[in-house]
Amino acid sequence: MIRFSPHVAVQVSNPKKAAEFYREHLGFTLVKDRDGEIQMTCGPLTFWFEEGAPAQGTFFEFAAEDFQGAYSKLVARGCAETGRYGDSSVVLRDPFGLSFHLFEEKNEFRATYNDTMIPAKNYSSLVAFYSDTGRFDTTESTTDYTLLTDRFTAQRLCITNGPSITAAGPGFQSNDLMKTLAAFEKSGAKITKRWENGPLRGANCFDPEGNEFMVWQTVPRR
Repeated sequence: MIRFSPHVAVQVSNPKKAAEFYREHLGFTLVKDRDGEIQMTCGPLTFWFEEGAPAQGTFFEFAAEDFQGAYSKLVARGCAETGRYGDSSVVLRDPFGLSFHLFEEKNEFRATYNDTMIPAKNYSSLVAFYSDTGRFDTTESTTDYTLLTDRFTAQRLCITNGPSITAAGPGFQSNDLMKTLAAFEKSGAKITKRWENGPLRGANCFDPEGNEFMVWQTVPRR
């Protein structure tokens, strides 16, 4: 599985001046300046300003759990390696001339934070409330849940129809539900309910301090 990493590398001739420009005029926030690499944030994205001679422009980043498999697949489809940082970290140029960074990222939990879940007593009214008062776009809507995405920060809110979760809490999407639940249990979580709903399989859990969260996996239809 390959996922988009919210990190963007920007190669310019003068990283310090570029970072200063983006901070003063475009609202970026400085995180750190170390060893010629400047880390900044804007919204949900992290930007890395680094020196490139000549300037190479902007590089998106993609994380792969199976680096070699992802690398082989992309090269077979026309990508060319233009730089390498290690055995599992390379720069590729796609067939259209755009470059991106591909690296390996192991995830013991095999899950990523997906959204904040809120159970609704009056489903349609609560969806309308957040849609009308927030800066949300409707990403997906079913009889069971509505997924809203903030158009500026890309943060997601999931309104569930009924008490699928007892209180507002985080939702995690997994690509291996059993391994994810085993890892959470090993770290002190308690699984209270397992469930299936169409293509979704998941579980309700409580962290070591008693806060509820949900984990689920989408199972391909056969």
